[in-house]
Amino acid sequence: MTAKFTINRVGHVGIYVSEIERSIAWYRDVLGLTLTGRWPTSGGGEIVFMRFGENHHDIVLIPSPAPLQPGDTGGSNRLQHIAMEIESRDE
Repeated sequence: MTAKFTINRVGHVGIYVSEIERSIAWYRDVLGLTLTGRWPTSGGGEIVFMRFGENHHDIVLIPSPAPLQPGDTGGSNRLQHIAMEIESRDE
């Protein structure tokens, strides 16, 4: 049997990025998000939290595990996760 969920909203979206500072500038200057937090990672980088409105974060920028090289057409710059707010679950 498949469980059924009632999803209220998307909580936030995590995105791998190859250049954190450049990505912050784009999300801030082009889309109008506000920077709400920066947390260090074990690899020496940082995870960045940004928001559209009242939530602490709507977008999470995460250092890409393997930066793109010249000529790459995709790969490591991709969606990392989507978090959803679940109201209820039918068993």
